[in-house]
Amino acid sequence: MSRNHETRVVMLYDNPDWILGYISRSLREHVNDPGRLRFDIEQAPRERWELQRLHRDYDVIHYLSPGDFYRLGRATCRATVVTVHHVATRVRVRLSAMAAETDVLCAINNECREMMAELPALDPIPTFFTPFGVNPDFFVPHPEGRQAIRQRFGLPGDTILLGLSAKKSNDEDQRKGFDRYDALLRRLKQLYGTRVRLVVFGPGPEDRFGWSPQDFPEDTRDIVVLPGFLPAGDIPLLYSGLDFYLCLSRLEGGPYPVMECMSCGVKTISTRVGIVEELIDDGKTGFMVDGKNYLERVPAIIDEWTAASPEKLQAMCEAARQRIHEKRSWQAVVARSDYPEIYRTAVERYRSRPLAQKWNKRVRFHSAIWRDRLRGKSLEPAE
Repeated sequence: MSRNHETRVVMLYDNPDWILGYISRSLREHVNDPGRLRFDIEQAPRERWELQRLHRDYDVIHYLSPGDFYRLGRATCRATVVTVHHVATRVRVRLSAMAAETDVLCAINNECREMMAELPALDPIPTFFTPFGVNPDFFVPHPEGRQAIRQRFGLPGDTILLGLSAKKSNDEDQRKGFDRYDALLRRLKQLYGTRVRLVVFGPGPEDRFGWSPQDFPEDTRDIVVLPGFLPAGDIPLLYSGLDFYLCLSRLEGGPYPVMECMSCGVKTISTRVGIVEELIDDGKTGFMVDGKNYLERVPAIIDEWTAASPEKLQAMCEAARQRIHEKRSWQAVVARSDYPEIYRTAVERYRSRPLAQKWNKRVRFHSAIWRDRLRGKSLEPAE
């Protein structure tokens, strides 16, 4: 492809209200390059036949969710880019199955890059590093957040509020460490009674991915707050009212809420997963724990930092925000990635495929569409 040709790209996300919807909107804002790169975003189709329009209108189809590429049959008849977010078992299996149909892979962190290097089927595929960011002008500290979140949930002013943001369904391979939260809640209730609460941000019982009180041990349900799905505009204010954000995961892609809470100036406690070591200097911009010491270390951090001086608290708030601004603002992360080169590579790799291979993809794709229609099949959204 000539370098002065405008490459037409559509990025497909899974759900506009989940994190990939936010990421795609942010990339559209920062990656578009008129005359060189036309970058559009859409929700991934539910039916294979809907891809025919995308084949007509775009040079590259970029699946932000590998699950959608897998679900839609993998035989996209255009240059195909797939972004990898984490290293769960299901992802490894699907990536190996996708290898022959993928032109470029994007990894958002070092764990993903290392995992991809371990899969022989992925060796021929060009791989790019495409970290994700947050908007530090949206995720800002709100001085009134402490009072606002306690009033909203009817909690006393001296309540110690911890935060968790996750979908219940995301604990494949126990990667989210939800069992650790159960153990920690029991420990914290022994120490603080009902003065401590865990606010779980995420979909509620009305959503098939959502939380309900029965997801927590019966003896700790009275210290868990389940607000259900909240408008995006409310999140920075409520995050700002947390005393600590907790991430006890075993595997992560981001984790995104750690970036968001640090940008809001929240004291963040996390295991060493995903990009956390890039962000947290223990005791300066946040706190590190591990699977062996969290039951003792988290209460020690709470005791020390709930009694800390306003000056000490403000210093950590500012240091955390500065780290996010330098490392994970969208301007910073897009500057570390060359999206035009990613898409140019994908187009050239697809065009260089043998003609027989491209025709095979087309035949399999259109055959799958007709089979779906004859069976009246409706594809379910990917988890």
